[in-house]
Amino acid sequence: MSAPMLVLFWISEIFVIVLVAAPIYRFYSYGWEARRQDFTNRLANKNLDFYFNRFWKDTTKSLSTQNGPTTNEDTFTRIYDVIAGKRLYHIPAAILLVATFIFAGLSISTAVRAGYEEYLQYYLRWQKEEGLNIEGLGHLGLDQINSSVYPFSVVMLSLPVLAAIAGAYLYVIGIVISGYRTRTLTSSDLWWSSFRLVISAPLGLAIGQLANPTLAAFIGFALGAFPMDAINRILRRIVSSKLNISEEQHDVDYLVRLSGVTPDISATFQGEGIRSTLQLACEDPVSLAIRSGFSFDYVLNLVSQAQAWSYIGETAGKLAPLGLGDARSISQLVSLNDTGARQAILNAVATKVEMDSQLLLFNLTNIARDPYTEFLRQFA
Repeated sequence: MSAPMLVLFWISEIFVIVLVAAPIYRFYSYGWEARRQDFTNRLANKNLDFYFNRFWKDTTKSLSTQNGPTTNEDTFTRIYDVIAGKRLYHIPAAILLVATFIFAGLSISTAVRAGYEEYLQYYLRWQKEEGLNIEGLGHLGLDQINSSVYPFSVVMLSLPVLAAIAGAYLYVIGIVISGYRTRTLTSSDLWWSSFRLVISAPLGLAIGQLANPTLAAFIGFALGAFPMDAINRILRRIVSSKLNISEEQHDVDYLVRLSGVTPDISATFQGEGIRSTLQLACEDPVSLAIRSGFSFDYVLNLVSQAQAWSYIGETAGKLAPLGLGDARSISQLVSLNDTGARQAILNAVATKVEMDSQLLLFNLTNIARDPYTEFLRQFA
């Protein structure tokens, strides 16, 4: 009688692991190369010398020493392997699958044993109410039950912990499937997913002690499925309310002032350690696009805006409605051959932003002549 439980346990365990492993394998086999080509195709036939010297000078020098002169495309391919090479996925993928095996096994074994008890109690009540004698109805031996869910027979999860692990698994599935579908799965996503599974058990225990028993399981599941930044905010609020401590005021979000940046997008950049426009202007756009999952062209657009902000601050925001809110468009204006038209535009813009036209021209010229602006303009 324990054989069906054994089969049910291992089919469920395999199914849960495959749901995690399949999107990772598909991305590794197909999506990774397609994502790399998004960059190599965009950078093909471009002058990448400034990019290499600014962000990867030592690496390119080392590659040149080891392999001799190489094309820009070959150099970038090697740099891409440094940032997001396939080898970076091996260890986090293995750890995630092991974590999934352990926590899924604990959850499934708890569910199988609890389900068996419900099954038994239902038919025992039915037998008593109907006055029937059901042959063979009785408890399995403890050894039989334990062998059916081996090697997870020594642990029985509480309902809040089980719910928290289920919520964390929902989060992990969302990450790997979304990463495969959009071709933006990174090795750090796999590290975070493993962490979410590991932290779900103590999170469920904490919620079980703190929340109303009726709601503990639901809250544990919901928190398990939340992103880490949301969990951190919730935990800070709970601790602040329990200790009667006022929450710290958040700094002004300067990134949302850029055109095309929403609070959610800003939160993604903040998760990558970027909280100001100056940081964005100084960041490697290729690495940032890979880590954030945003398209390369979108990141280049934001970096071009940040480049203008790093020179003229909030004035760049005033220039955006006039079509001059980023370094590339400013460079096009400064290099305009028709000096009369250029001066007329400058005078109109200076009046609009309430700035002296000569001072405005000086600042815009500095932006246009910056080597980084010249690099960005290749992608206009």
